[in-house]
Amino acid sequence: MPPVFPQEQIMLCTGDKNLALFWAGIRASGFMRGANGSVTYTLSPVEALLPNVTSDLWEAYMSE
Repeated sequence: MPPVFPQEQIMLCTGDKNLALFWAGIRASGFMRGANGSVTYTLSPVEALLPNVTSDLWEAYMSE
């Protein structure tokens, strides 16, 4: 299923500074809605958010 509004930028609003920093740090993108109502996305966290996590370890985290 294609993106719902591909021409629109996503904006998350919060008054929680730490939550805002976390969302900026995980660099979530590519949000897509599936046919069954599921949502998929890509995470590309900045290295400082998860220091010493190799790409292999990151893949293991995400596959569990």
